[in-house]
Amino acid sequence: IRACVDDPQTRALAKAFHPKVIINSSLRDGSLREAARKAKIPILLFEGGEALRFDESVIKAGVEGTLSVMKNLGMLPKTKTGKERWEPVFVKDSVWVRAPSGGSIRAMKMAGDFVEKGETLALVLDLFGKVRIEIKAPEKGVIIGRSRLPLVNKGDALYHIATAKTLKNADREYVDF
Repeated sequence: IRACVDDPQTRALAKAFHPKVIINSSLRDGSLREAARKAKIPILLFEGGEALRFDESVIKAGVEGTLSVMKNLGMLPKTKTGKERWEPVFVKDSVWVRAPSGGSIRAMKMAGDFVEKGETLALVLDLFGKVRIEIKAPEKGVIIGRSRLPLVNKGDALYHIATAKTLKNADREYVDF
């Protein structure tokens, strides 16, 4: 979930979605999130899956999260799920790692992996399978998304990394992973 968690109501709704990670994201000029904030309407942005692909588990997570928020708002009756819930990690920032050139890609790190700055995430290979470029983590953090396409073009988004400065669940203190 991407949201401005400075607003207590938005923060509560983001937690009600039950994501594993909540990105405390500033508003972009002209965005729908900015317009909603100006109208004092809390807004959450669910980010999941990837382009050109339907991922059933991501769709299910989005639907379950939406239903959970609707129950929290009283739009639907609350039910006992019996599911064990986790406390989300509030992240101050994230960074996208993009392909510096085209070729085939060999991923070394997956979503959910913790990485150190400078650690190899993937290799971009030429047509003959020779290593062309090592893709390195620009920051310490946790991978919250990655492309699963086998071929990349220059500039394609490869990895989404939540950076090392995180916001603790209960308070507003920033800590390292």
